[in-house]
Amino acid sequence: MLAVGKYSELIIDEPDELGDFEDCPKLCALSTSKLPEPTSHLYNQLGHLSFFGNPRTDLVEALRSSPSLKSLKFGNIHDGLAKTRSHDNITSHDNLTSLHMLGGFSDMMFSSFNFPSLRNLVVDGEYDWPTNAFPSFISRSSCMITTFTLRGVSLSDLDLIAVLQVMPALLHLEVDKLHRSGEHQSPITSHLLSSLTRDPSTSISLVPRLHSLHLTCICESTDVNNDGSDDGSDEGSNDEFNDGSEDESNDGSDNESNDGSDNGSDNGSDNGSGSEFDDEFDDAAFIRMVQSRWFKPGSDLAAEMSALGKSSIRSVVLNFTQREVDADIYKPLQILDAEGLRVVVSGTNGVQV
Repeated sequence: MLAVGKYSELIIDEPDELGDFEDCPKLCALSTSKLPEPTSHLYNQLGHLSFFGNPRTDLVEALRSSPSLKSLKFGNIHDGLAKTRSHDNITSHDNLTSLHMLGGFSDMMFSSFNFPSLRNLVVDGEYDWPTNAFPSFISRSSCMITTFTLRGVSLSDLDLIAVLQVMPALLHLEVDKLHRSGEHQSPITSHLLSSLTRDPSTSISLVPRLHSLHLTCICESTDVNNDGSDDGSDEGSNDEFNDGSEDESNDGSDNESNDGSDNGSDNGSDNGSGSEFDDEFDDAAFIRMVQSRWFKPGSDLAAEMSALGKSSIRSVVLNFTQREVDADIYKPLQILDAEGLRVVVSGTNGVQV
């Protein structure tokens, strides 16, 4: 058992141990292997909770017993329930701002709960992306996600575009080792990258307020172009209580912009999911996308875009797990880095930009 500080944060192996901390008025964060029996005054004061359990029973009980809960990290340990859809009733929690899901039960989660205050969402390990349930959840909850992380999720490039379309207030996006549905390929296709590229001829764009983008790709290098890449050493910001609830109060909650409403993709490559070289990363498309989203601070363009409710990207991290990086290819981004954009591009040969 480990207690941190004066019992403001508590990590316990067995839920029975919670009884020893009944008189801890400062306790606000709890991490445990499974959900303890609800103890009213302790649950009422919890702001952060992390545990593993049954998503159909334990999760509902935890949310109903913890009205002050701000962040929740939950791992599903019941494989048989991973694809089980919701209960008859929708469970709502008005105060939850951060949710970290592990274990492949997102279809059930997104069809069973409402979180109107949700700002930070992490989906970790999902092999059957709920194409219909997710946009319904966003619409039903009327929440505005500002920080979104996908790790080890299986979905297509079109699925990912559809996800981003319903999050126009998004500020921070992390995509870590995604797989194409049913295949060991990345959905970070040319089509996705071009969909993220700003088109100056239209006021509509995908995630127009994006500040930071962190991609870890499993794409392999090719003999044709062993260019861009980076090393997947990605820093998996996965702290037990790192709920990301610091959703940057400027999270675009005024998401008035109709941006996101289109996939920004007049550009080819239909669904990007069938060509022989689909697992190759399009370095040029990535560079164009970043260039289109960078507005040099103090420039007329930056002022113009700000007036339209669009933000300049401020940080780009690109990691490749199976490719080397050709630094020459990424020289255009080195120029942006010198202007103030934070750029990191790394591969199996280390950091090159």
